[in-house]
Amino acid sequence: MTDHTAAWSVVWPDDGERVKQRAPSELSAEMTLVEFFWQYAWPDCLQPKGDSPATRKDYAKSLDYWAEFTGNPPIEKIDKRTCSKFLRLLRGVRGQRGEVLSQNTVFKHWTNIQRLLDWTGPQGRGNRNGTDLVQNPPWIEAPRKEFAAPKRAFTLEELWTWLTALPKVARPMPKVPAFEPAAWWRAVILLGYNTGMRPGTLFRIRWEMFEENALRIPTSIIKGKHGRLLCVNDAAREAIEPLRRATGLVFGWENWPEADTTLKKHRERQQREAGLSPLSLYGLRRTFATECGKINPLAAQIMMGHQGLGMQMMVNHYIDAEQLLSEALSRLPQPGLPRQKLLF
Repeated sequence: MTDHTAAWSVVWPDDGERVKQRAPSELSAEMTLVEFFWQYAWPDCLQPKGDSPATRKDYAKSLDYWAEFTGNPPIEKIDKRTCSKFLRLLRGVRGQRGEVLSQNTVFKHWTNIQRLLDWTGPQGRGNRNGTDLVQNPPWIEAPRKEFAAPKRAFTLEELWTWLTALPKVARPMPKVPAFEPAAWWRAVILLGYNTGMRPGTLFRIRWEMFEENALRIPTSIIKGKHGRLLCVNDAAREAIEPLRRATGLVFGWENWPEADTTLKKHRERQQREAGLSPLSLYGLRRTFATECGKINPLAAQIMMGHQGLGMQMMVNHYIDAEQLLSEALSRLPQPGLPRQKLLF
């Protein structure tokens, strides 16, 4: 893969004094798309609505390719030919394994660039972030996405194997020095499995969000526009009890996803030493969806946050969600023998 380190160091300002926000009235078509992102799109559009550092990193990578392949021209000089050249060269980029970027990766980078180009155009009902820098920003239809087969979930037997191996394979991590490693990982695995939370939400929940058997998650740490009510069953509550504090993050991982590669390395090493094929923490969400769906598909939809508008109205106004979820999750099968507890 092409080394973009040099381009990155030249093009990207770090957060801080060098990134000065400017009002839309101060923006200019003589700016480059890179400057437009740092001085308007990120600080005034994406960051205020709660987009994460990971989203910023995605845009930064897209713009890194843009700057290299197009020469980073002023916005007023960008036309359809500039965009078609960018897409053509982007499709030829080779990744770490020597293979060209996947169709979905090309789709991601192009949609990031197209969104920024749209925002340089006139403001309107479908373009609330428009800045009127140019009247007709170029547009190219995004490449078609490829939909791969669903990834494999953990089996309950694999979860049990991982859990029972923790006393031997779990090691301390710098981000969470206050917790005993095996107990910390056991809590991560069992709360993740019993609630179906995404890792990005799991590591941001706080003790203040718990209300007896419920966990009320605000929109600030969850994907989507609505907060969510999650039921926390006995198995999950018992698992996190050793980590209990009066307030603060349940798992103590400050500024997630900072240092998430460390977590990945520890997880993969544990699974390898336990004789398991590596599976991500997202696999816990798939296992929850599979097992809960067998018991009550509606409960699985509510916990996963995937109900449609009609179902959302039913949940908000008619269904006793706490009762529905409590009954379904009390029947959720647990790894290992029935009622058997892990003792570390």
